[in-house]
Amino acid sequence: MSFKSIKKEKLIDDSRNESLNSVMQERQQLIEKGVKHPSGFIIHDMDDRLTTIITILPGTAVNEKAIEFQEFVLDKIDRGRKNIIIEMASCRIIESTFLGAMVIAQRKVGGVDGHFRIVVDKNLETSRLIFTDLDKIFKTYYSLSEAMYGLGE
Repeated sequence: MSFKSIKKEKLIDDSRNESLNSVMQERQQLIEKGVKHPSGFIIHDMDDRLTTIITILPGTAVNEKAIEFQEFVLDKIDRGRKNIIIEMASCRIIESTFLGAMVIAQRKVGGVDGHFRIVVDKNLETSRLIFTDLDKIFKTYYSLSEAMYGLGE
């Protein structure tokens, strides 16, 4: 292996680490600024009054919490929130009833010309959403800033 290829690989690794650090900092800031819901997710209403970001913490994307999650998101939409971003980067398991609640919320957002977006970590198992064709149902992104891009337009 030449010095040039080693240097190139190091640059690629540094770039990946920088990107991962940026995503983790973004996520940590969101958690710190948000309000914790009793069901175990973090709510952050953006200043634009149209966007709500919901961070799903590990172990909360389960069937037992699906109805509560669904009711919460539908209430946000009824109160005028047109853009819902579900940040699931740390979820390793997403149970079927919880996915159903997400589909219902997405349909409701679509009815008010809003956006329903999912943020996953491409390095965790939640990225299986993409490989199981659920990315055809949900707009899926790998970072919060990517998911938020274009919402105000």
